[in-house]
Amino acid sequence: MVMPPLGLWYLASQLEAQGHACDFFALDVDPLPADGDYDQLWVSATSPQNYAVGQISEQVKDWTRTRTVFGGAAPWANPERCQQFDFDLIVSGESDHPDTVRQIVEMAQTCERHSTLAPAITPGPLAWVLPPVRRWDEKYHFYLTDREDNKHRATTTFTSRGCPMACAFCESGTNGIIWSSVVRYEPVKIVAAQLREIVERGHGAVQFYDDILPLNKLRTLAIMGSLKEYDLIWRCFLRTDVI
Repeated sequence: MVMPPLGLWYLASQLEAQGHACDFFALDVDPLPADGDYDQLWVSATSPQNYAVGQISEQVKDWTRTRTVFGGAAPWANPERCQQFDFDLIVSGESDHPDTVRQIVEMAQTCERHSTLAPAITPGPLAWVLPPVRRWDEKYHFYLTDREDNKHRATTTFTSRGCPMACAFCESGTNGIIWSSVVRYEPVKIVAAQLREIVERGHGAVQFYDDILPLNKLRTLAIMGSLKEYDLIWRCFLRTDVI
C-alpha cells in the first residue's frame, strides 16, 4: 500500500462531477463488494495483475444486479488478451474525459456481456481534467526525506500525459500504445490545486510521475513556485538526457 492508483481516482472525480456517488476498494486489503451493493463495479489493472483480474472475473461472472467494467493499462496495451475475462464492458483507451465517462456509465448499464469500448486519446491540452479524488489516500504510506534526513509523508501526482521519448520498457511514448508521443499538459492551476489538496491532507512531500517534467521550462518553474509556496519537498524520476 505505497503508491495510490491515481488513474481510478481521476475517474472518480469525473463520476462525482456528474452526480454519481463513488467508493474505492483496494483489493489487496479490502473485500470485493457483493452483487447488488452498487449499480456498477469498475475494475482497473496493469498487465502483471491479470491473474488477479481472472480471479475477480470468476467472482463476478454470474452477477445480475451490478454491472461490471474492466479498464486500465492491461486492456489498453492488449485488448485481445483481456477478452478472456467475464465483464460486461471492457474499456481500452483514455477513459476519464467527461464525455467518455458518461458513455461508459450508459453503455455498461445496457450492453451485451463482453462488449468493448476503445475511446480515443483526447487531443489538445488537458484543460478538462479534474484533480483526482484523494480522500482515500489514508490507505497508502510512503515517505521522502529532506536534506536533514527528516521524513515527510509523501504522495504521488501526474501533471502531463504522453512522451516524445522511446524507452524500450515503456508503453507510453514513441514506441508505446498507451497515450502517445504527443505531450499534453494539465494547466498549472490544476496542478496547483492538486498540490494544495495534498498539503491539506497532511502530506509534506510529493513524487511526480512525469518522466519528462522539465521539458517545458516555464511551466516547470511555475510548478516549482507552487511547491515552494506550500513548502513541499519533491522527487521525480527523469531520463538523464532530459535533465
